[in-house]
Amino acid sequence: MDIVLRLKATLRETLRKKIPKDLVDAVGQGILAFFLARASIGGWLSPFFPAYLAVLSAGPRAAFIAGCLGALAGAYGGGDFVGDVVTAGGITILHLLPRLRSEMRSSPVRMALLAAAVVMITRGATGVLADPRVAMLTGLAEGPFVLVLVLVFRRGLEAHHDFDSERLVCRCIVFAAGVAGAHGLQFMGLSLQSFLGALLVMVAGLSRGMGFGASAGTIIGLLEAVAGNLVPMRIGFLALGGLLSGALAGLGRVGAAVGFSLGTVLLRISQGLQPWEGLWEVLSAGALLWVVPSPFEQPEDGQRRTLHQREIHGLSTVFRELAAAFEEGKAKDQEPGPRNLLEAVIDRVCTGCKGYVLCWNQNFYQTYRGFLDLLDREGQPDLLMVRRNVPQCGRPGEVATAVGHIMELSHLDLFWRRRMVANREVMARQLRNMAEIIEDLNLQGRGPREERGVPALRVRTGAAEASGERVSGDSYLIRYLSGKRRVALVLSDGMGTGPRAAAESRLATALLDRLLVTGFERKLAIDTVNSVLLLRSQEDSFATLDVAMVDLVRCQVEFLKVGSAPSFVVKEGKVWVIRSTSVPVGILTSVELESVEVDVGPGTMLVMATDGLLSGVEDPAEAERWIYAYLRRADSAEPSVVARTLCEEAASRAVDDDITVLVASFF
Repeated sequence: MDIVLRLKATLRETLRKKIPKDLVDAVGQGILAFFLARASIGGWLSPFFPAYLAVLSAGPRAAFIAGCLGALAGAYGGGDFVGDVVTAGGITILHLLPRLRSEMRSSPVRMALLAAAVVMITRGATGVLADPRVAMLTGLAEGPFVLVLVLVFRRGLEAHHDFDSERLVCRCIVFAAGVAGAHGLQFMGLSLQSFLGALLVMVAGLSRGMGFGASAGTIIGLLEAVAGNLVPMRIGFLALGGLLSGALAGLGRVGAAVGFSLGTVLLRISQGLQPWEGLWEVLSAGALLWVVPSPFEQPEDGQRRTLHQREIHGLSTVFRELAAAFEEGKAKDQEPGPRNLLEAVIDRVCTGCKGYVLCWNQNFYQTYRGFLDLLDREGQPDLLMVRRNVPQCGRPGEVATAVGHIMELSHLDLFWRRRMVANREVMARQLRNMAEIIEDLNLQGRGPREERGVPALRVRTGAAEASGERVSGDSYLIRYLSGKRRVALVLSDGMGTGPRAAAESRLATALLDRLLVTGFERKLAIDTVNSVLLLRSQEDSFATLDVAMVDLVRCQVEFLKVGSAPSFVVKEGKVWVIRSTSVPVGILTSVELESVEVDVGPGTMLVMATDGLLSGVEDPAEAERWIYAYLRRADSAEPSVVARTLCEEAASRAVDDDITVLVASFF
């Protein structure tokens, strides 16, 4: 490692002596301008490169010229290359006029107003000959974007002795817009957008920690969405990668690269994709991480600094506002009403019909009520139904066909509207969860709270499994937390049996394991697992979660059950049953978490099992009575013996479901 660092320092020093710093800066600004010129909003507005050139126009001439050349190269072949050239020329005039250049240097607001005015004028002027209305609309729409972006870019690119959260986010927006402009570019089979996005998120996590790494991933994903080239779940890929890059940043560049790769692999597995898909871009970005300077370091010493608590609180506020934006979008969605459907039928059939005046002028109310009655019915209306509802209609066959077709399209549209609303709810919950995670880490300091106290109990565990398939659809986990002061016992039952059920349950336990070890609050961790399962597939996929959080210091167990089978507590020769009525994770957008706390002590035994333990018996109460009787006799037996005996007894009933039993005893 020392050899690598020395080689890196030697190379940097050699390049610094051979190549002037101004030339390096100009080349970098030209490259960034190239990508910004390719970025757009909705595929028809290009406000990024005019805003960037406006900021450069107040600086050195070499940097501005490099920016113009890069922007024109990026705009070449675009939809309005002539307009882009004229816009760049207008910004050049601002740069060449000393008075205007001085005004822009002294006031960011004046710079933004002048740039917006230039864009509105040039866009309108170049489009007058083609389509004046479109040109005017483009100029009026692009001008306000340029106004805002100039202020953002100016704030993010200015040199300063300290980077507060606002300046960091603005700088991140500049480079994220460049990443969005790399869409469609490839080099040796390498997607530049994926490569640059991964590199920027790793650098953000390495430089500023997990909070800013996750924020950078979210910003990149949102700008790609604005540009209209968002890959499904890419926001989740980048945000989780940034979070884990920051979490492992203490291990250096290797930790940041491994953290991002781990997040990418986890989410790809959760989506049912091959884990190595897209790994080439991630590994290439991780390799380049060794030589790329961070744009988020302090200018004077280049050392990474920890964000202040106020700044972290600001980041969490950003996530809450993003969540509110998704919820606001959900509230604005409206399902099409009968009036919209009626207008569609009229446009398709009645407009242009010779009997229009008879139906819709002389017999308006009768026709209106008749059509509404047709639209309220289920299925395809026939000729007799149309004639009965609208007797004066001269085209009943066409009306019947049109109503049936429009109703079918309406049902399909309604399905996807509701699916989109559900996805927005999940995304809003995830963003709020991310805000709570960041705020919780802010309150706790650099990591999870270290619980104090000496454990008053010790625990022995045992487990047994039985399955009619080669692969069991159940999975379990035993994890010590907080320096072995707590123990998490987790049991998950995937939908059905076989490999698919195993994938669901193993994903649930593995992800929950990582979240709990990292220090996430257990309710938040389970809610995150639910969202991942809900979003990972278009098909139904769910798994139960049965969690027992054992506090060995306080001698308490908290049962957190989500759609799971009953658990049993054996204490002093008595058996208590802990039940759940909630649905499994991965079905609803929110988890109805049931929590039960039980005091435990030496001699207490916990028995957790999947629903296969109670299957194969017509009356489940009969199976529970057998379990009660056995556990009263076996309260002092070894946990592994108890688990194996229960599992073998259930398997002897030749049930089709998988069976897993997890037992813990305290002493």
